[in-house]
Order: sequence, then C-alpha cells, then structure tokens
Amino acid sequence: MIVTRSLFFIGLLLASIFLTPFIFVPLAVFYAYRYFAIELLVGAFLVDVYFGQASEWPLYTLSAFALILAAEIAKKYIMIQ
Repeated sequence: MIVTRSLFFIGLLLASIFLTPFIFVPLAVFYAYRYFAIELLVGAFLVDVYFGQASEWPLYTLSAFALILAAEIAKKYIMIQ
C-alpha cells in the first residue's frame, strides 16, 4: 500500500514537471480524492521553487491547496467504490 502510494506520488511529481497539465491534473485529482494528500503541497512547493519566480503567486502550491480542500469536502458527499 505505502509503496504504491509513494510510487504514484513520485510519478505524479515527475508528470507535473515534464508533462502538460491536461495529463497530470486528472491524476492529481484522483490522488487527492483517494488519499489525504498533504504531500501534494510539498511537491507543488518544490515545483514552484524549481521553476523560479515565474509569477508573483506560487500557482502550483495554491492550486494544490485548493485541490486538497475540494477533495476533502467532496469525500463527504461522493461515495465511489
């Protein structure tokens, strides 16, 4: 279980760096829904730092925070088996 989650997170982090958002965002949504994905914040922060000051706002970090918050709220209302 923990190995699968770790590999999925590492793959998701690499996808966020090398692939288009159209591919890795649905995977990130699934990951945030499946797990309590607080590590997405750390990964998003590292991606923001890696790419430098591209804008005034850390967009990846803010997006990851909003994604985690939305996934935690959605978990209460959506039951997928």
